[in-house]
Amino acid sequence: MIGVYPYLFIRSPILIPHARLDAVTEADLQALIDHGVRESRTLDYKRDWPADRDARTELAKDVCAFANSLGGDLVLGMR
Repeated sequence: MIGVYPYLFIRSPILIPHARLDAVTEADLQALIDHGVRESRTLDYKRDWPADRDARTELAKDVCAFANSLGGDLVLGMR
């Protein structure tokens, strides 16, 4: 189920092939769910924006890992 929070993506042409973030649709996100696409080296789901400092630090580490490797899609608001 898609949550009510906005989505944040670190672009990866492998999983969500649109070139522009504003072109990603709810249907694209639903397709991830429908096809059972699990988290991987290039995809990470977060249900909510992290509320505490430690959780925000972990989120920052995820973003840095994407930036220092193949890139990836970080989806906030996905359950």
